[in-house]
Amino acid sequence: MNPKRPAQTAPIAALNWPPPPDWQQPLQTAGVLRLRSVPLDPDNQALRAIAAELGPVSTRGLAQRAGLVESGAVQRVEALPGPVLDQYAKSLRSASSEAFALHSDESFCVQPARWVLLHCWQPAESGGDTLLLTADEILAQVPREVRIALEQLRLPYPCGDRVTIEASGELRFNAEEVESAALRRGIPLSLPQRGWLVRFEQLFARQARRLRLEAGDLLIIDNWRVLHGRTAFAASSGRLLKRLRVL
Repeated sequence: MNPKRPAQTAPIAALNWPPPPDWQQPLQTAGVLRLRSVPLDPDNQALRAIAAELGPVSTRGLAQRAGLVESGAVQRVEALPGPVLDQYAKSLRSASSEAFALHSDESFCVQPARWVLLHCWQPAESGGDTLLLTADEILAQVPREVRIALEQLRLPYPCGDRVTIEASGELRFNAEEVESAALRRGIPLSLPQRGWLVRFEQLFARQARRLRLEAGDLLIIDNWRVLHGRTAFAASSGRLLKRLRVL
């Protein structure tokens, strides 16, 4: 058996507002960038300006029916009373206070959004911490048989069967989307698929780093290289993030 490589957990890159002209360089290197003291503009001007430097904004999967979308495709991420369903009749995790397991955004798309921007307006007093895990961190810590499963086992998604880590290093994972896709197809997951899906989710939860965002923090995540999630928080906390996805 090959020995595990030591975990290569790089610190999250951080810059203050306004960012320097080369602000994208540490983002490209680390896959995650934290911008501090980003203005809480009523029209989300600062958030939208940063997004515009990365590319066109994605309008896929917006929760229009829940009244959570602001102009410019900005999605409010806050706990609403009672369960909220998205346009696909699935539970909208971003509108709840429950824990949200590590996942890729837009995993249901052939090509998911490249960047996810999360602008913290009000953190919860307790809980609601962001969870992060890069593809490099995953591969640095797993034994050979797990790596093979990550790179070769195909799991069902609405856009077709996909491996978790492509040969290019692109990462895609969302256990709920996998379960939902199998249900819609009417073809249950095989025993190996289900066993590995559970194992992947548990493994990622153990490996994840935790980050607490403060008001004004803007977290930019490379959605092709980094999984993100969050811990649970009190529904009455007033926690509010604003999200943009960039293609």
